[in-house]
Amino acid sequence: MFKIIPVFKFSTKFPFLLIRWFALDEEKFLFSDDILNQLAKEPEFQNEDYVAPIVCNNLVDIEIFGKIYTPKDFIPKDKERLYFRNATLYLESKNLIIVDRTNPINPKYLISYEGLILVKNGGIIKDLRNTHIKDFLQKAVWFVAILTFFVSTLLSLFHQDSNKCDCHIHLSVSHK
Repeated sequence: MFKIIPVFKFSTKFPFLLIRWFALDEEKFLFSDDILNQLAKEPEFQNEDYVAPIVCNNLVDIEIFGKIYTPKDFIPKDKERLYFRNATLYLESKNLIIVDRTNPINPKYLISYEGLILVKNGGIIKDLRNTHIKDFLQKAVWFVAILTFFVSTLLSLFHQDSNKCDCHIHLSVSHK
């Protein structure tokens, strides 16, 4: 789901100083978003024969031939329906679509209310990005809070020890 991409590397001697940035593998999530967007365009039951070719292929405009469909990069040739059905099973498990399997060869798909809300809020990719950012910020806040607690505790202990010490110099000036 997430690829780890190193952004900065300070030194080879100190590999723990490597800062990592997490990026989404967006092709597969864009595929699920495309399915939801296609179902949201016409909110009624749609046949798989109608939806699958639109979603599984890219529309390419070639000057000589006009517009042709080519399979998406991550989908192997002649495996479009398999990938489409796996994606719809995932979307159905998340309650984002409703599937009518009375005809198992050509099922019908309908977007649910949760799916419509997700599409209107930016889709699965935006939801995953927001979740990842929220988790990162929560961990950062906890780290800063715990670090602040330890530093303040250490400083207060050192301050108490310095008050108990008789090593203060008392200067008194006598004027006569």
